[in-house]
Amino acid sequence: MIHDLNKLGHEDFEKLAQALVQKIISPSAKIYGRGRDGGRDAVYTGTALYPSPVEKWDGHWIFQAKFHDIGRLGQDPARDALLKEIETELEKIIVKNSLPCDNYIMITNVSLTSTLGSGTRDILEGLFNKLKPKYKIKNIDIWSASEIETFLINYPEITKSFYELRQPLDIANEIVVGLNKNQLEVSYTVIDLNGKPAVEVYELLSKLLNVQNQINRQEIPFIIPERLEHLYENSLLFLHGRSGIGKSRTLHEVTKKLMNEKKTIYVINPYSVSNSYIRYEGLWSILSRIGPDDVLVWDNFPNGLLQRNPETGRSSLDLIGSRKVNAIISLSPLFPENYVNFVEMIPDIHIHKIEFSSREIKQLIEAYGLKLNPFREIYKNHIEQNLEQISEILWKKEPSPLLVLEYYKQVLNTSNKLSDPSQAIKIAENLETPGEYFVKQFKYLKKSSENKNDIHFLYTLKFCYQLGISRELSRLDTIQKNLFGTTYPLEPLQTLDSWIYLSGQYYSLHDLALESIELTRDILLKIIQYLTKEPTIMMDSDDSLYLGGVFVGTHVQYLLPVNEEIFLPPSFDILMKGVISLKEKTIEMVNYCNKNNITMHDPEFAKMMADFVNNNRRDYFGLGLGKGLAQFLVSSDENTRSKNWKKLCEFIDPYYEISYGFGQQIGNVFKSVRSIEKAEIWDRLVDLCKINGGFASGLGESMSNLIEFLNEDDLNQIEMVSFNNPEFLPNFSLHLMIRIQSYETVYLKDHLTYLLNNNPKFANLFNNMFKREYDSLDKEDQTQIANELETHDMITIIRIYDIVCDFCGELVSTQGYSEHMKKNHSEILDEIIQEQGEYEKCKYCDEVVKIDFNDLIRHAGDKHYDTLPAKLKSFYNEWKASGFPRMQSDLTKYF
Repeated sequence: MIHDLNKLGHEDFEKLAQALVQKIISPSAKIYGRGRDGGRDAVYTGTALYPSPVEKWDGHWIFQAKFHDIGRLGQDPARDALLKEIETELEKIIVKNSLPCDNYIMITNVSLTSTLGSGTRDILEGLFNKLKPKYKIKNIDIWSASEIETFLINYPEITKSFYELRQPLDIANEIVVGLNKNQLEVSYTVIDLNGKPAVEVYELLSKLLNVQNQINRQEIPFIIPERLEHLYENSLLFLHGRSGIGKSRTLHEVTKKLMNEKKTIYVINPYSVSNSYIRYEGLWSILSRIGPDDVLVWDNFPNGLLQRNPETGRSSLDLIGSRKVNAIISLSPLFPENYVNFVEMIPDIHIHKIEFSSREIKQLIEAYGLKLNPFREIYKNHIEQNLEQISEILWKKEPSPLLVLEYYKQVLNTSNKLSDPSQAIKIAENLETPGEYFVKQFKYLKKSSENKNDIHFLYTLKFCYQLGISRELSRLDTIQKNLFGTTYPLEPLQTLDSWIYLSGQYYSLHDLALESIELTRDILLKIIQYLTKEPTIMMDSDDSLYLGGVFVGTHVQYLLPVNEEIFLPPSFDILMKGVISLKEKTIEMVNYCNKNNITMHDPEFAKMMADFVNNNRRDYFGLGLGKGLAQFLVSSDENTRSKNWKKLCEFIDPYYEISYGFGQQIGNVFKSVRSIEKAEIWDRLVDLCKINGGFASGLGESMSNLIEFLNEDDLNQIEMVSFNNPEFLPNFSLHLMIRIQSYETVYLKDHLTYLLNNNPKFANLFNNMFKREYDSLDKEDQTQIANELETHDMITIIRIYDIVCDFCGELVSTQGYSEHMKKNHSEILDEIIQEQGEYEKCKYCDEVVKIDFNDLIRHAGDKHYDTLPAKLKSFYNEWKASGFPRMQSDLTKYF
């Protein structure tokens, strides 16, 4: 059997029996706690569809749980004990306690044998036939281990309340749900400072942040802008400024200063280096491990987020701000400065714009010239006497350390041609900004046949950056040969000195240089062909798997065969092995456990689950591939979409992570789709949601993150999707709850209010999902959400204080619950009243009292004795003295 009932013990088995009674017989069945219950664990009065809808039993039902420790007794002795105790229990219930009983069901963990004539099942059947007339009982039945097993298979939700009954599939499904609940996954690595030399840590941090801080093994001077002198005093920093201004270097230097005080550095969005494993994890989980002696470093924010958009960026910063950790964050120059606007709304985050005055540019020129060996001579001979003028020219052109460095390189390259110091001024005047320079230089290199090796080397570097691949020279050489059939430049640091620099053994590019390298169609085709031949290059880490998936999906047009049904080449099978859904793998594991009688408490099971979690981590290639495919599809014209849609849907269908990533990303890019194309895309999305739960779940997450950008037509489509697939709405409501908890209600309030007011049926479904998630939170989180909803007057729209009706699932206010039961569930209400009676409030103390003669007199005498008439006081005293025996409701017998 799948479920080992013997692991439950007496108390939990009794609770399981009661849960089964309420599920199989009636939810209005009354259950008893442990103690004096007259031999009953549950009772019911009325008709039930048992043992079948045709043969219905009615009357008074009594249910009794009997647990036997089979591990101690053994099966046969347990069966013998069961046979002996049935008549004993009936004698106690019917004769001794005088309880009415038409139907008696014993519930036991003992399994029965089915041998014809001599098996326990046949023996019990004969015993039941003798006992029914003796005790005047219409029906006697037994739920043995095999019946309970069938019930638990049909109603698996019952097992969730009993740890011992949970199966591998249940646990693995919770893992999948947990992965999908946390949308704020980030790429990160950890530097443990304990016992490591400062120089080693400093160098590793430089590589991870892609920062050039040395020239010819000499440290490049760092000058912090004057207005940022107190930067080191803040525990939570957000840096922004133009590309090349020195944000990463500033972040690096602040972190370096903290190294003596901190134990661990958590680096989000690191560049790939061979001795530091990059993985993905939920930001919430990472922050929970960061202590007061640790620091979080996030360069080029929001890069590094698996789900990257303004909404997840805002949520990430809200979360970091709420956790009170030491954090230094710099904004990527590729993202708009309006990110700063919502950062300003987050308490305790100190925002600093990196910019340099003309005086500070002068200090940089002077420091580079005095402290860096390659520049000392040209500074003394050509720059120092015109320092004021040169610094003013460079400041007006582009006030950045990168421009100062580029200026020195230009002067150095022409120093043997400089006849007088004024020519250094002309070089400053003619110097292009780094952005302009790299764009022009790249065009020049592409046109020149003499620079073929150089341009191929830059393409190779760009390829490695985009796929998160480490950039040591030996690897770059191998990739360049395979991609282009050329070798790397003999002296790359000389021929491409403006473009590249060394960070340890890794060749690196400045952000501006990286942005200027354009991958043409021909180059993209070569890269895709190379990945087809060497797919394992994408298997370095979680990061390279994810980025590789995004790259392949985005450029899938270079893979699509013309007349074949194959979507990806066979060589990708090694990557697709990881795409098989966790659900399929867990089913295999469940079958194995059942076949080999492995239960949850066996040591082998614990090892299997540990191996399962370790070996079946989230499929990042599949997730990235799904996102890339969505990007490709939305950016394609209608003809291309129509041509590939069916093939794509069939391809992603078996793979949960690809489907989920596809749903996530197609929602993210949806707001940029032209209005004329939206209707056609929505039709496709609605149809796909009907057949693909993973896609619907991913779409639910993304739509929750951009709800404020949707128009009325889009919101109406969300209603339609919700009714077409049950997996859309749970994720949609869950991630809206996450946003509300992150204080983002102000952004989504109007659109969500419209959505919930527009369709009562949708509102009920949404609130039901929201309420279930809300009820599962701890008290602190519930209070946070409730306060946010009340602050924005949404407490009547998102109904967290309402009750979920157990009988129809509808949300009902506490005040209206009684009326709801009368109107919609009158038959069930009659059953409850018949079994438990009606109740009303006492007019003296507001205590709820059952409308029953015994209960009313007992309550009045116990609580309000002084208000009773003298005759009733006398009666109460006599009744109390005799031990409160149950009385008939006819008062004439007593007065």
